[in-house]
This record gives sequence, structure tokens and C-alpha cells, in this order.
Amino acid sequence: MARLRGFGVVAVVGLVLGVSGCTAAPASSAQVADLHRQVQEALARWDAAVAAGAGGSGFVLVGESTLMVGNDWGPNIDGSNAKMAWGAGFFVAATPLPSEAPPDGRIQWQDGTTHTVPVVSAQQALTDLKAAGVSP
Repeated sequence: MARLRGFGVVAVVGLVLGVSGCTAAPASSAQVADLHRQVQEALARWDAAVAAGAGGSGFVLVGESTLMVGNDWGPNIDGSNAKMAWGAGFFVAATPLPSEAPPDGRIQWQDGTTHTVPVVSAQQALTDLKAAGVSP
């Protein structure tokens, strides 16, 4: 929960900094206090929403479920067809994948706290990756 609260604080502070240059005069201490109150209220609503969610998860995926490691796809030996096929979800497993999901996984934060999360089967992961293909 603390990690989610921290993420919310960073997001709100970023928003405040992003729009702070749009004002003509510096903010007064009353305006700053009011903004601080609004941020605290927003974080309280975020905490309540997370706690009311499916088991109060402490882990929220905020980006893509896959990540390319490195800056490119390596040598262009196929005219970029592999990259286009990946983006479109046009790939298959070379061997059959297990359809049974493994036991729940465990995330351990730097402070030592842990959180249990559900894990999907390899077949479900492939199905999800293919469904995420958005390029033509």
C-alpha cells in the first residue's frame, strides 16, 4: 500500500509541477496549503479504491506486460518482419506450452515486505501476448 501511495504522490507532484508554469503569479501559502489538502484527499481516495479492489493488491501493472531489453531488435536479417509480427501478435509457440497455472508468486519489496500475486499458465501468457498485438 505504501508503494502505491508513493506512486500517487509522484504522479500528483508531477502534475502540479507540469501545470505550475501556467500561472502568472507565484502561489500563495494558502494556495499551497489548499493544493496539499487536495493531494492528501486524492491519495486517501486512491488508498480506499485499492483496498476495495480484488484483495487490495499492492502491485499494479502500469505499463506494457512485455518489455524489449536493449534498444533494438538486433541485426535486420529479415527486413523487420520479426518486429512487425511481434507488434501484430503473429507468433506461435515452437512447442506445446503448459496450460496449468503454477502456484501464486511472491513479490518482495526492498523493505522486506512481501505480497502474493496470482500467476497465469504459459499458454495463457502466450494468448495474452498475442491478444496485445495492435499493429496491422
